[in-house]
Amino acid sequence: MAIIKPNNNTISAITALPAGVGGKVLQVVSDTGAAYNQTNTSTSFVDVQKSGVTWEVAITPSATSSKIFGIVPVQFSFAGSDAQARITIAIQGKIGTGSYANLSESFTGLYDGGDQPDFHSCEPFQFLWSPNTTSECKVKIKFKNSYTSSNMTTAINSTNTNGTVISLMEVAG
Repeated sequence: MAIIKPNNNTISAITALPAGVGGKVLQVVSDTGAAYNQTNTSTSFVDVQKSGVTWEVAITPSATSSKIFGIVPVQFSFAGSDAQARITIAIQGKIGTGSYANLSESFTGLYDGGDQPDFHSCEPFQFLWSPNTTSECKVKIKFKNSYTSSNMTTAINSTNTNGTVISLMEVAG
């Protein structure tokens, strides 16, 4: 199929980027291993777990100029008797043995003025991280209730599906 440019000339499909040009995906790492129905009733962050420990997905860039593109859909739910349900989800990254820092954070909430029925949704996260390293880079998910007077429970993967996924791609810089 030819692509028509505004001046009616055709160009051929590009099959590879020229040498020295960034944007090529060099590797992909993905995991769907978050625990089913992990709940939190507090306003303090807790790590999403896998097999009883913090769920981390690691990727090691092949060059310091590489970037890490992340796609992280997080399946979550609310249940309880409060009129307001709010969750904050943070995607965090760390380099080597360093400390975690936020790569992306989102607040989701709903208000009903009465008892809340169970509510299920999926929050899509995307980020582009420039760690400037060839050391191992890890990504994890944290979540908390975001309403201090809430009688709510938030949960990750409450529908017993692998709806929460961490996919990391090393992109040539």
